[in-house]
Amino acid sequence: MRRKLLLTAMLVVTTAAMMLTACNKKEAQPADSVAATEASEEEDADAQYATTLLQAGAEAPDFTLNTPEGKPVTLSALRGQYVVIDFWASWCPDCRKDIPAVKALCDTYASKGVTFLGVSFDTEAEKWTKCIAENEMNWTHVSPLQKWKTKNADGTQQVHITVAKDYGVEWIPSMYLIDPEGRVVVGTVMVEKIGQALATAFQ
Repeated sequence: MRRKLLLTAMLVVTTAAMMLTACNKKEAQPADSVAATEASEEEDADAQYATTLLQAGAEAPDFTLNTPEGKPVTLSALRGQYVVIDFWASWCPDCRKDIPAVKALCDTYASKGVTFLGVSFDTEAEKWTKCIAENEMNWTHVSPLQKWKTKNADGTQQVHITVAKDYGVEWIPSMYLIDPEGRVVVGTVMVEKIGQALATAFQ
């Protein structure tokens, strides 16, 4: 009986010591290691969702789409300035989450000659324009007002909108920074990378 109690006590002490060691290791994790882990997790967003986007240096495909007022906007007419293209939709939770960050970038860089162009995949004009107004998204907005993509019988998805096909947009929000010569600086699903690219362009 005493031996059984002794073995049980030793097991409890050993287990407690192992848990304490693991805890101390976790607390002692270097700050740079934590930062690297967080950065890696952030990078995963593009690694997972931006693989079909155009690469840096590619010529940005031209397109013409209408504003809510029916005015046509053509990308090539914006040559000579940096253009941020934001592919989004009012029904997209992640897009709505990014609105404050896009607004902050617009507030900072629009006065420096950067054009912000929202390309919406909404199908209902009323919901699209309501979102723009309610969130004070005071930059240029266009949309084909067509269904972005549908699911095939085998579970794959088919993109229907030409501008989405041309830019490889299979996830929203997706964003591009286009340079004054009409070439891609960066394509990403992370608004932070657009901010970094703009900061580099205007440093």
